[in-house]
Amino acid sequence: AFKTAVIFTAVVTGVQLLVAGFFYREVFSVLLCVLSLWPYLTKLLHRQPSCCVAWTLLCLAMAVFPLLPAIGRQVNYFFVSASGLALTVFCVYVLTRYASVVFFSNSHGEFVSTAILFKLQVCLLFVSSILPIVVNWYLSLKETIPSLLHSVSWSILLFSLVVPFCG
Repeated sequence: AFKTAVIFTAVVTGVQLLVAGFFYREVFSVLLCVLSLWPYLTKLLHRQPSCCVAWTLLCLAMAVFPLLPAIGRQVNYFFVSASGLALTVFCVYVLTRYASVVFFSNSHGEFVSTAILFKLQVCLLFVSSILPIVVNWYLSLKETIPSLLHSVSWSILLFSLVVPFCG
């Protein structure tokens, strides 16, 4: 009961801090610094110590960006999509090159389910990287955004909320 209360409190506090981050960007830096400690609270530290160190360093590196000044007021969809596509390429590389290291297997077949979930997340990342450019293109033509794009956007949102809990 105590553990559940602590988890519930942490989740509620995290959501409130995410909302506060929209008004005060520095909050995201604090959240990323706290998130960098996550692997050290799990059993992952003993299984994959190098991944834990990499996770910590990457979270701390990302924590710097909300502290930097904003550049311009215009949205640049190219950079958003380019970064998403670069991450997609990196994920496909990891999936093809290091699949046996990333997805450790056990007798219950978790290797297969984890690999399928990872592939699904990479597909969602790819589609969500292209979507802003397509929507912006329709808006620049002063046309109505097709219902298919609305459906895809809502599907990405729903899958993004559900898929992490499937593993």
